[in-house]
Amino acid sequence: MKNRITAGLLLAGSLYLVTGNAKETTLEGVIAGYECGDNCYLTLRDTAGKEHGGLCAASVCQSWNDNAEMPQSFIGRPARVTVGKGKQYDGNGKVMGTTDAFLKIEWITAPTVPAVSIYFAADAPPASNAPAEAPLCYKFQIASLDEQRTKLKSKYPALYADQIVKNPDGSRSLLAKRKDEQGAEVSYFYTTSPQLCTAYQSQRLKVSSPATTPQDRAKFVLNKVYDQYDQNQDCWRVAVDEQHYCMKIDRVDEVANPAGNQLYVLAVGQPLNAEGQEQDGAHATSGLVGAFVIALREGRPDIVAGQPKILLGANGSAPTDWKWVKLGPEGYWGWQNTWGDCHQGYCGSRYAVLAPQGNTVVELAGFAASFSDEGTCAEDECKSTALDSTLNIDTTQINDKVFPLLITVTGSENGTPLTPKTWTVRFNTDQWSYVEPDNWPLKDREF
Repeated sequence: MKNRITAGLLLAGSLYLVTGNAKETTLEGVIAGYECGDNCYLTLRDTAGKEHGGLCAASVCQSWNDNAEMPQSFIGRPARVTVGKGKQYDGNGKVMGTTDAFLKIEWITAPTVPAVSIYFAADAPPASNAPAEAPLCYKFQIASLDEQRTKLKSKYPALYADQIVKNPDGSRSLLAKRKDEQGAEVSYFYTTSPQLCTAYQSQRLKVSSPATTPQDRAKFVLNKVYDQYDQNQDCWRVAVDEQHYCMKIDRVDEVANPAGNQLYVLAVGQPLNAEGQEQDGAHATSGLVGAFVIALREGRPDIVAGQPKILLGANGSAPTDWKWVKLGPEGYWGWQNTWGDCHQGYCGSRYAVLAPQGNTVVELAGFAASFSDEGTCAEDECKSTALDSTLNIDTTQINDKVFPLLITVTGSENGTPLTPKTWTVRFNTDQWSYVEPDNWPLKDREF
């Protein structure tokens, strides 16, 4: 953590510069938490059960701050702290202001510290003795969420994705995961907020039980497919390599089928950082799309065909507002859209046509929809190229397994206007994709 001014740097004989003439007080309690950003903070729960936070500025903090981590054995340890004022710094070493600082920490015999109420979202709600404030959750007492995290990690050494987050209402939540003996993922959710536990469990139970409405069936499947439902952002979180995404439903459509109605669900993702906050994606970062065909089997939603991680789009964002289209005469349906980007004066877009193939969903098109090099022109009379197109599906070809596309190209080539022309783009059943025709004007147009 060398980018933090607080890590391993002594200021005026301490880890933080202490302001003069600050009135010092003492508190007794137990260590309840420790976290680092640009600065490192310690949390103490006093004998009345109130939590106090401050810069970790005592001598014992130095090694913790150097590593941005306090050993878990200190959680719950009784302490007496001297509280004064210290300066906060940003990542560049600039003073941002002053705040409470723990200047001295003494280890003492255990004071009487009341436990806090923790609410737990289990696989099923309690059958009896449910807390009135959180009727879908279990309630128990413990020193802190940090202690519960320590207990979980002790019981399940392979626990992963464990984190304690501070919620907007000031409460805290513990999230963690592990794999059971069969390799299935088990999620844990603990919180100090009965309202958050109720909301989380309501959504969880709703999407983990047989669903009746199309939206319920879609949520049921996404809850099974993706890593975790994020109640605050109303999306499903998933990671591809090191890039995190927040997946939301773009559209849900239902079509009648002799064997039973089928549901077509399309989800699109926006980029997140590792902490779950929205971020702007780089040019090279693709967006993420999930596409599913769902049927009811024995009363429960099941995936007939699906692909949860289709890399599509630019700047980390997937195209949205997809069209649901009929692609073949025998009930072959899919989704259509375009997406584009600009690089060094070259701009363009591509068609995206997604549809089932066997038990997965694949891209059927992927060729250019528009192209322009006008941004590379340095002179007004530059002979630039600007091509655009519109796509229609030729549903009159009822003897084709997959309908051909009718794409009309307009614009100019090297400054010369083109006569608008409609091209027929046929489907190759061996390659299971559309193939650009000979002399296709947008062939190999890269941007």
